[in-house]
Amino acid sequence: MMRKHPRIMTLIILASVFLWLAGCGSSSSTKGKDEDTAQVVSLTQPLTEDTSLFPNAQLLAVIEDLLLTNSDGDPIETVTDEAVILDTRSTDAYAAGHIPGAINVQWDDFALWNEPPQKGTLKAVADLETQLGALGLTRDAWIVIYDDTVNSWGSAGRIFWMLEYLGCSHVQILNGGWDRWAEQDLPSETTAASLPAAVFEAATDTTVDVDKAYINSRLGDDDFIVVDTRTDEEFNGWILYDEARGGHIPDAVQLPYADYYNTDNSILGYAALKALFDANGITADKEIVAYCTAGVRSGFFYFLGRLMGFEQVANYDASIWDWAAADSASYSMEKLPRYAELVYPAWVNALIDYHADGSTTDAPPEYSYGREHPYLIFETQWGSFEDMANGWADCSYLDGHIPGALHSNSDTYENGYPRWFMLPDDELAAAVGSMGITADTTVIVYSNSPIFATRLWWILTYAGVTDVRLLNGGLAAWQAAGYGVETTVNEPVPVTFAAAVRPSVVATTDYVAARVDARDSLLADVRTYEEYTGKVSGYSYVVNKGRIPGAVYAFNADNPDLDYLDADGSFKAFPSIRNLWQQVGIELNTDSDDFDQEVIFYCGSGYRSSLSFLYAYLMGYENVRNYSDGWEGWSTTYIEDASYTADADVPGSTDGWIQDPSGRLVGDGVHPEWDFDNYPHVDRVVDARWVKEVLLENDNSGSPYVIADVSWGEAGDAFNAGHIPGAIHINTDEIEYDCFNPRNSWPVDAGEPACWDRSTTEEADAAKGLGPDDALPRNWWNIYPDEYLLPAIAYMGIDTDTTVVLYGESTDAVARVMWTLFYAGVEDVRIMEGGFDAWTTAGYAGSTETAERASVADFGATTALHPEYKVDIPYVRDVVDGLVENALLVDIRTYDEYIGASEPYSYIPTNGRIPGALWGTDDLINEDKTLMAPADIEALWAEQGITGDKHLSFYCGTAWRSSLAWLYGYMMGWENISNFDSSWFEWSMGEGSAYAGADPVLNPIVDDTPGEP
Repeated sequence: MMRKHPRIMTLIILASVFLWLAGCGSSSSTKGKDEDTAQVVSLTQPLTEDTSLFPNAQLLAVIEDLLLTNSDGDPIETVTDEAVILDTRSTDAYAAGHIPGAINVQWDDFALWNEPPQKGTLKAVADLETQLGALGLTRDAWIVIYDDTVNSWGSAGRIFWMLEYLGCSHVQILNGGWDRWAEQDLPSETTAASLPAAVFEAATDTTVDVDKAYINSRLGDDDFIVVDTRTDEEFNGWILYDEARGGHIPDAVQLPYADYYNTDNSILGYAALKALFDANGITADKEIVAYCTAGVRSGFFYFLGRLMGFEQVANYDASIWDWAAADSASYSMEKLPRYAELVYPAWVNALIDYHADGSTTDAPPEYSYGREHPYLIFETQWGSFEDMANGWADCSYLDGHIPGALHSNSDTYENGYPRWFMLPDDELAAAVGSMGITADTTVIVYSNSPIFATRLWWILTYAGVTDVRLLNGGLAAWQAAGYGVETTVNEPVPVTFAAAVRPSVVATTDYVAARVDARDSLLADVRTYEEYTGKVSGYSYVVNKGRIPGAVYAFNADNPDLDYLDADGSFKAFPSIRNLWQQVGIELNTDSDDFDQEVIFYCGSGYRSSLSFLYAYLMGYENVRNYSDGWEGWSTTYIEDASYTADADVPGSTDGWIQDPSGRLVGDGVHPEWDFDNYPHVDRVVDARWVKEVLLENDNSGSPYVIADVSWGEAGDAFNAGHIPGAIHINTDEIEYDCFNPRNSWPVDAGEPACWDRSTTEEADAAKGLGPDDALPRNWWNIYPDEYLLPAIAYMGIDTDTTVVLYGESTDAVARVMWTLFYAGVEDVRIMEGGFDAWTTAGYAGSTETAERASVADFGATTALHPEYKVDIPYVRDVVDGLVENALLVDIRTYDEYIGASEPYSYIPTNGRIPGALWGTDDLINEDKTLMAPADIEALWAEQGITGDKHLSFYCGTAWRSSLAWLYGYMMGWENISNFDSSWFEWSMGEGSAYAGADPVLNPIVDDTPGEP
């Protein structure tokens, strides 16, 4: 479907508006051809977003265009006889005030109202022609439509869709509708307007109106997507409007109608709307069909699709009334299996009304109890009323709560700071009773913090309360639905609570330990990625960092990450969560409608994991548990000691409590499959998500950081075409060199072997204290001496306390710089495996803006802090001569290089290896540029006799590949490892070598294939 509409430069309004403008003393700004006479009335709250960014911006009208006048208050162009303004609100709203000259139309006047399958569908075209002609409309009329936005349920969009279906080519919707018009105190009238009758001749476009058979035939196709524009409760399964069945069309993506607007009721801007669509797979290359209950809200989605320039977008006007009434075997529906335990504001209001004294109202749906049945509503958060009075705790309850609601302080059912573990069963029963809850009480929980609401929901479920429900969206949803609040403090009436706990929903520390050892359950970590990878503990009162070994990252179950929750705190559509889980290996068993293995969710101390558990529970999965004590219970042994004072140098330490490591194994880094080998430094390898979430989004928890793209030479086309936002470029020549001659001696210095000059900038050299006329002795691609190296690192913006993440096309080059920074004394250096390709593959946008280096004045040391990481020729000679015990040289070149059968370097003509060296392979990188598992490398090395109980010195040609091998030893925690910086280049060709004519030869070699290649 393809349309091209002319761009409408000005919008028309009836003469009464212009006459009104002539008498109002509003300020104005010039606009139009005649700058002496044309003016625009200034709005008190103009739109902040540029609507011209939309591909079909001509479909969107704005108030500012409607108010174009000249200095006399007369229209610049008299075209009002050609314009039609349609008010699609209710007749009562229209009668109370409307834009002058607007005609009132109701979408349902153009629909059939028989029972399904016709209910809500458009009338026959001939009937529509008659009705529209009677209203004075023609197919080529210029039509502007408005409604009262969020409250209209899409009526303007439904009319827009109908008119385009009938062939109208000049139709617009007013951005912000009546809401923004009235908010600006613009003119209105109450007199009904009409137009002379006309002849409307349709030219239907059937591609924008589809039926259930067509949708059913396309479900599952990669280039087809169905969008459900209804509310969470409808999507999940609640029957609100006499649908024959509850739920949604399988595979539908849910985008609730109310989410299409800004807070000022204008339509989302282009960037926000595109981000919303992209995040849900709604893209221009697909055919898109929207539906709701009767094609009204989905009609507005159709308008948005047109506004975004989509060429294949349609409305299913019969929508769920039609689909749900059809044969369920042919037209299946999906719903949240336990949807009734996730309630909505109207349900809670109906519950309150049902139980009110003298009530005769019906019980809310899915509520089978009599009026005498006990129920309680709880707002929950940490803190007592005293805590609130002192300003320590959230005061949401006191500020206003659902009428009759009580406050639940989470301290009631937990053992207090700094642990916050759930109370033992007997104490928990007493705590639940103190809240006035019996086992058969229906309990509704909500909070402005969803994880507090789900924590209480889970606690009560575990304790044995049989009917616990959660208000989706909390108080914000309640108020948005138009219900009031009270500030009265309601106190519970304590009761005796007696019920059997449900051990099947909880995982204890012993239970988790047994499952980890057996590896027969899947642990799902729902903390932030910073916590999961061991960067931070996540809490101001928790010392130990890391994760339970083997746990997969199952996304942060709390905002602001918006993985599980929408921005308003309501639950995301459950199929999207199911898809998230499948991405990380939480698979479903289609035969049993359960997980394919038991899933144990955990977080810090059971709050976020209660939310993810609730999702799984609502989806009907039985083999799921919540590890309530979470990371704190796993990692820490708490010892109460009143004399203990928190150590300022130990983040998370607390007065009165010693937090010793529990002794259980922990994992960290981005590779859970590496955890069980218990390597201490695998966190030095990170992925694109870590860089984005830990550094860019969370600012490295406030600590300084540098991201750097590494390669030989100055930044080239690849870097300039796209790199990680904020990344600098590091040239390997900044940290190593072969020859450093005066700049006027360039290019390559003649000699045998040829000596390569520097490729660094004058600024980079000056940072080392070297000028254009300075020279240094030949260095054989060793790193600079400390006096030059450390200032060079400071010039990069790096000191000993900077977190540094390096990436690049060549992992060896990256490893070379990484090892150099470790040697110098930078404590936190990491490699992002996969290079920039991994960044873009993860779906992240690159940048072409070159970041300025924020050089630091002082590196933090005057000599390298880890000289033991580097060895040079004298040490290697001692190893070769047997003067150093338990030492081993490890050759990290190809096997052909090792045996002397190849010369991979154009500037190294020598063949062979250092005597006594063992081959350690150069094959350390997977095809996708990720690093091989350390356990695999350790096993390979062990076969060669390379083990961590020896002092290992790695070498290659010029110490790049050996830097990567050194990193493996470092990740494994081997303490006696070093990099032979001179490597084969200087050993075989420099001073003391046969190549250099030494006699005696101090640097002997072994060549298994003399005369080759």
